[in-house]
Amino acid sequence: MTSSQNRSHSVTLWTLVALIIGSTVGAGIFSLPQNIASVAGPGAMLIGWLVAGVGMLSVAFVFQILARRKPHLDSGVYSYVRAGLGDFIGFTSGWGYWLGSVMAQVGYATLFFNTLGHYLPLFDAAKGRDIPTLNASEIPHAVRHGAIHGALGTLNVGESMILIAPHNPIPLLKEVESREEKFELDYLQEEENDFHIKFTRVS
Repeated sequence: MTSSQNRSHSVTLWTLVALIIGSTVGAGIFSLPQNIASVAGPGAMLIGWLVAGVGMLSVAFVFQILARRKPHLDSGVYSYVRAGLGDFIGFTSGWGYWLGSVMAQVGYATLFFNTLGHYLPLFDAAKGRDIPTLNASEIPHAVRHGAIHGALGTLNVGESMILIAPHNPIPLLKEVESREEKFELDYLQEEENDFHIKFTRVS
């Protein structure tokens, strides 16, 4: 067998590095920051990243130690579990790892099409979705502001809500400005007893 035939059936170093980085990082690193930012402050985010980083670093060190102490076990997670806990547990761990990798591809596809939807309306899942509307006149006056703040608190970054008010709610808008979350306001309708205001969460 020639050397060219040998190379045709081998994986290059950089291909292997890319495969390992992709399987370790996954798609979550690209979508999780937005999800975390919608429910937590900067301090909580840093603590979360720190805890997750320590956990991932620990896993990396474990595999480094196993690779040095058991260099003959070259089949990844399956071989380590099989050597330590037996054939059945090794078999189930191998299948579990494989199924997890397969299901992770769904995350890649979802993230890919969500990104496409930002630029191409054809792939925008939010297109045509009704924006929730809250009529302030139907809420008792004593709890009106609290109910509106509660509804705004359910919005994720990028989501919107339309408030229908019998007057221009300037005191409420000042309260919204003081919230930790930031909202973009858009007056859709301004009549004497009928104001429609669109709130869009931006951070």
